[in-house]
Amino acid sequence: MAWISIERYLLVFHDTLLRNLARWKRQLLHIVPLLFCSLWPPSYYAFTIIFSPMCVTIRYYDTLTCGLPCYLFTVWGIVDLFLNTMLPIAAILIFNLLLFGRVIYRNMTVRGRIQNTWHRHRKMGLQLGMISFLYLAIWIPVVVTQFGENFINPDFLFDASHTFYFLIYIIPLLLPMVCLMSMPEVLKTFKVLICKQQAVAVMPSNSVTLRPLPKANPVSKC
Repeated sequence: MAWISIERYLLVFHDTLLRNLARWKRQLLHIVPLLFCSLWPPSYYAFTIIFSPMCVTIRYYDTLTCGLPCYLFTVWGIVDLFLNTMLPIAAILIFNLLLFGRVIYRNMTVRGRIQNTWHRHRKMGLQLGMISFLYLAIWIPVVVTQFGENFINPDFLFDASHTFYFLIYIIPLLLPMVCLMSMPEVLKTFKVLICKQQAVAVMPSNSVTLRPLPKANPVSKC
């Protein structure tokens, strides 16, 4: 989500620079960050949890989530907090604020004339903006809680921390509804399909008179 926010900002305000790049460079700029974002999390957590060289995780089956991975109490936990949690959330927040701030500024200075590039990418911008808001609304409390537990007090927001951590799993459930809310044409199509009354065609019944078959003459046996 962080790279999508950055890429959307580049598409809206630096589309000329992207068009001047060669086709293969544009494809690399689009594909390589997505591949890195897809491969880095499983690689990092496989190294720190499954093949952990710094400690051994002890499971407590009578506690919530069977306890925490032991790497969280080492320097790798601080790296995880800043690199895998705070940095993506900061990128989402900063680039979304930059995008909407520049759009509002352009509308005020150009006296109502919307920038052509923003007009072309308006639907994409609105959809990703709503998705970004969903991510920020859920992840910012988690980031604040983790930062407080590491640098302020181990019991920082202890009662609410479990609720914040479980809210992360709501994102995949709410994501389809947020996408539909940002696509009014799809909602209109669903509304037409649901509310459309199908006309029932009444076919006239034709009366058919059945006549008995004539009896066959018995065959005489010699």
